[in-house]
Amino acid sequence: MGELRFEWDPRLDDEVLDWFRSRVETAGGGNYQTLINDTLRQIIGWEREPLETVVRRVVRDELRRQPARRRAGRRHRREFSHRLVLQRTGARGSV
Repeated sequence: MGELRFEWDPRLDDEVLDWFRSRVETAGGGNYQTLINDTLRQIIGWEREPLETVVRRVVRDELRRQPARRRAGRRHRREFSHRLVLQRTGARGSV
């Protein structure tokens, strides 16, 4: 037996519809209504997921997006620490 569907005409703002339509156009095609359904399903899934799991996933995703920045930050801290040691000991050296 097939999936039951019914017609429903939600009252969505033009701005919201335009946003979904532009995403579909940017992706090279598709159906904006399908994108709206997928987005709503994802939100429903988030509500079923424990908050800690969501926060961990978001943090991991953000860290993956900025690996070069993280490495540069660690290198900067290491260089700063090295300079500080040199200043305190009166030693000369290059970093």
